[in-house]
Amino acid sequence: MMLTARTEAINPGEVNTIEVIAEGNKFDFFINNQLVYEAEDDTLVKGGFGLSVEAIASHEAVFEFDNFTLSEPPY
Repeated sequence: MMLTARTEAINPGEVNTIEVIAEGNKFDFFINNQLVYEAEDDTLVKGGFGLSVEAIASHEAVFEFDNFTLSEPPY
């Protein structure tokens, strides 16, 4: 699953929060508590976690991750 959607939810030059809620084959993606993308993928029965970032070639970017948490739902 590759996300290519653009959003105004990102605050350039500031700290941003990213959250993904995965329940079964449904995925909700949030940036700064704003829902920015929803997806379903019936091919994902189980698996692991991965993270990738990409910047437009003509722009400089710095990606730093802090306070990373991976958790299961409380139910």
